[in-house]
Amino acid sequence: SAGVKFSRSMYADAIAAAGRGRGQSRKESRRLRWQTAESLFAQMEAEGITPDEETFAVMIDAFWGGRQAGKAFRMFEAMRARGIQPSAQTVSSLVMVFSQVTRDTL
Repeated sequence: SAGVKFSRSMYADAIAAAGRGRGQSRKESRRLRWQTAESLFAQMEAEGITPDEETFAVMIDAFWGGRQAGKAFRMFEAMRARGIQPSAQTVSSLVMVFSQVTRDTL
């Protein structure tokens, strides 16, 4: 059966929505958000849709919200490895991730 084909922008919107989603508890909510976003990103790539700067940015935001700094930094590195330049918003998100890591380690 022919299903709906998601475009890159539809995936970016779905990932962003997953990153803002709600769960049973605060910790559970954070975990579900970044895991759902990660799953959508993997599905997008499996369908042959190449992520763009917006898609990487919403993934970084989802990882930041889920307190997954290592994953956020790895996503940034994957973006750079593909030659995609980060926007000012993406750089701002990375600064927030870095400040979170710094705060958590002090």
